[in-house]
Order: sequence, then C-alpha cells, then structure tokens
Amino acid sequence: MADNVGLTNKISYGPGNEQSIESGVGLVDPVGVGAIASSTYITVREEGDNVVHKTTLTLDALPVSVVGATGVGFGGALAYTFPEGRINVLGVTASLSIDVLSSNLEAADGGDFGIGTAIVADADLGDATDIDLCPTTSIDPIGTAVGAALVASAQFDGTSTAKTVNVNILIDDADIGGTEAIGVDGTITITWINHGDY
Repeated sequence: MADNVGLTNKISYGPGNEQSIESGVGLVDPVGVGAIASSTYITVREEGDNVVHKTTLTLDALPVSVVGATGVGFGGALAYTFPEGRINVLGVTASLSIDVLSSNLEAADGGDFGIGTAIVADADLGDATDIDLCPTTSIDPIGTAVGAALVASAQFDGTSTAKTVNVNILIDDADIGGTEAIGVDGTITITWINHGDY
C-alpha cells in the first residue's frame, strides 16, 4: 500500500492567487485542482489523494450585484473553476448567509440561494444550470445562515470548457426596488473526481 494513502495536501492562496502547498510526508504534489475566483473574498482548502478531491471554499462578503428594479431581485458570482475534464461531483454541502451592503436592504429581508454551473440570468432559479450543484434554498431572513446539500451525485462535461461553481441569489420582490449590493458569507464543500480530459 502506498505511503501517501489518507494524507492531505493543504493549499492556500496569496494576494496574487499564487499557491502555497503544505504536503504530508511522502505525498505527491497536488494535481488537477481548480482555481478560486478571488483571493480577496474566498479562501480554499484542497484535500485528497489526487483521485478524490475535497474542496472547501470559505466566502467572506463575496460581492454580488442583485438586479431588482421590477419583480424579484437576482444576481450571482463566480466562486471556483474546476480543471478541464469530465467532473464527477460526489457531493456538495453549503451553509450561506448574506451581508447587507446596501442601505435599501435589511438583514430581516428574505430570499433564496442556489449553487450552479452558470450564473442566474433572470428572476427564477428554475434553470437547471442555476442550481445543478445545490438546489434552491430559502434564506429568510437573509442574515441568518442556512444549510443545503446536493441531493445526488452528478457528472459534468467540462472537457471543452472548464465547469464553474457559481453562487446564485434571489431577493424577494417586496424587499428590493433596484440594483443592490450584497456580500455572501459561508462555506461550500465539494467532493469530486476528474475522470479526465479528451
């Protein structure tokens, strides 16, 4: 049995997104991890054995511009990009809350979040790619953290274009009347396998 079974690589990112790798004794350097969107608002911990990866994203006021002049407000932000390849997502868990960065919103307001391979483009988290990594989840009030999870594992074809992890937000119609700035706090944990590129 290989000496590196069960050991972990811990990867952190500096201000310029450079990687700092801390490895267990005998563990090979990490291969094929993804990339965070911004080291200003996101920290990442990458664990695994170069087959099964566990990516933990910690969000600290990840900025999202929510458009809501009429109807429900909507917006999203990129958090992470997988490496190119056929990505088998074994599981996703998330616990998120919203920082109010606009005087026109309050922590007691209501909304929803989802996590998907695309950024929401309208006032409905019903499109499959809006929520294919974590389903629509009510967050009411928005200032209180709420947990959610992917119901079943799924494979994604990122062989031509790398797949992304996006945090999507809705704000209730009654609570928004224009374009508002929010920040998303919390943790997203993704367990995944890259079956390879071709």
